[in-house]
Amino acid sequence: DLISRPSYATFTMPSDELLSDLWHLRNTGQHGEWSPTSFKKGADAKVIDAWEHLGNMGDPQIVVAVIDSGFDLQHPDLGGSNKVVAPYDFETETTDPNPRLGDWHGTCCAGVAVGSANGIGIVGVAPMSKLMPLRFSGISDSQVEKWFNYCMEKKADVVSNSWGSADSEFVMSTRMFNAIKRCATEGRNGKGCVIVFAAGNTNRNINAYKPDQYTGFATHPNVIAVAASNSKDEKATYSNYGKSISICAPSNGAGG
Repeated sequence: DLISRPSYATFTMPSDELLSDLWHLRNTGQHGEWSPTSFKKGADAKVIDAWEHLGNMGDPQIVVAVIDSGFDLQHPDLGGSNKVVAPYDFETETTDPNPRLGDWHGTCCAGVAVGSANGIGIVGVAPMSKLMPLRFSGISDSQVEKWFNYCMEKKADVVSNSWGSADSEFVMSTRMFNAIKRCATEGRNGKGCVIVFAAGNTNRNINAYKPDQYTGFATHPNVIAVAASNSKDEKATYSNYGKSISICAPSNGAGG
């Protein structure tokens, strides 16, 4: 019965200059010049806790597809060698998803998800993982099918969707429903892609309209619907809610 000394994994915190301001990664109760009354210690996504537990900041083999508006692929937190894989613009049908006028949203979403740990700027939740930036400008049956089929074909592991229909009473078509279901059940080499959708920002119950029907992407049974909380662990004032919500994650809102 031989005994040997244990070797514990070591973890080096990233040195990105804005890390201390990213309360959603670890909320210490005081950040930057904001008043301490704006924060509640522990009101975060436990990201740094996860890094320390795992001993790393994500797997470079994992590909996160972000379906959104344009992506600034020249941004230092999104560029770099081998960071971006299989980019595509479904409006122009080219491999250039860089922003057009007004396209700011995709860059932000990609940064929150996989912004690089490169010693400058911000750092994302999984900075070591790859980014598959997919730009679109309109929602239709054929478009939704193309997006999620592309994610399967190009071997995305996670598909992040911080958007919904502008129509508050939008009902998914059968084609849309099946395209998402197929990606969630058959993608990732048969294990199914992890698909997340924003619940929405209009402070309403996403299950209230015709509750016997699926009224929006966030109510799809094969996706993780994400509502928003603020820096004090309260519901964000604008966040949608309802029985289809799977998790609430840090954002902003009055009181925090």
